[in-house]
Amino acid sequence: MTAELRRTRETARAYALGGCLAILCAVAQLRLVQFICNIDLPVKVAQGVLAWHPEWPLYQSRLLAPSLLWLLGSNATAYLLLAFFALTIGGWLSWNLSGLAGLAIYHAAFAILLSPLFYPWDILEPVVFMVFVSFVAAGRSQWWFVGLYAVAIFNRQTAQFIAMWMVVDPLCRRIFGARRLDRKMLVAGIACMVAGVAMIWNIQGRAGFVLAKNGNAWLNDYFQYRLGPNLSDLDILDGAFRDVGFHVTPVILLAIIGLILGAVVHLVRRDPERFLGLGLMYLTILAAIPAFGIFGETRVFLDFIPLFVVAGIGLSN
Repeated sequence: MTAELRRTRETARAYALGGCLAILCAVAQLRLVQFICNIDLPVKVAQGVLAWHPEWPLYQSRLLAPSLLWLLGSNATAYLLLAFFALTIGGWLSWNLSGLAGLAIYHAAFAILLSPLFYPWDILEPVVFMVFVSFVAAGRSQWWFVGLYAVAIFNRQTAQFIAMWMVVDPLCRRIFGARRLDRKMLVAGIACMVAGVAMIWNIQGRAGFVLAKNGNAWLNDYFQYRLGPNLSDLDILDGAFRDVGFHVTPVILLAIIGLILGAVVHLVRRDPERFLGLGLMYLTILAAIPAFGIFGETRVFLDFIPLFVVAGIGLSN
């Protein structure tokens, strides 16, 4: 047996082992989804998106997950199938990037961040960003990111952060010694941002940025502004969020934020030229959550699961 054939067989075994472990972990995680998540409501919301009568206008551009759900049957079984496929793919990607440690980190973080209210686009969100950080780690060209963005923007508006990275990363690399600015990546990122805004603007309506009251928050067709409600819901003295219903204590929230900051610092210190742009992108997402997310729903932190995985590169060695 030649050395090349031996290496090929070892690689095949590693991929097969990773695939089997990813499926096993996905099945185990799926049981947790069944126990925790209210499945009927997300399915109904997804059906409303496809019928062009979304629960909230800002959901209307999120067509990817509802379409996949419709292809699988548009019911609770379809929801669980979509979750299984997404968990399997995300787990395999994490295995491929960081080995057994990456797979463990992916599913541990997913279990911690799982919320009772879990929309179909939330299912796909960790997978989208897992593909993204895999491209970053592999040093892919701009066309890989453009292709990913073209799909991701139809899942959630958070795809704009991928376009942001495409703009910021070439500048960071130039600062840290790259011989020349990657103008192709920079221009592609700007083009993606503009195209994404145009797509969202046309799909979700042309009402402009007129804000309307949604309880004690503000909402329009494109985003919700919740900084005030998030701050008022956080009751430090009681040690819990008021009127949220997801039982997230400030201690848990601070622990999640601490892990995010630690992962960013670790990545940037390890390879600043390679990961500074990624770290800045994730810090921007973290800063945006209090203003535009709902702090009491841990699912708003799902985008950070791939950050934890890429920070764990080398732990299995």
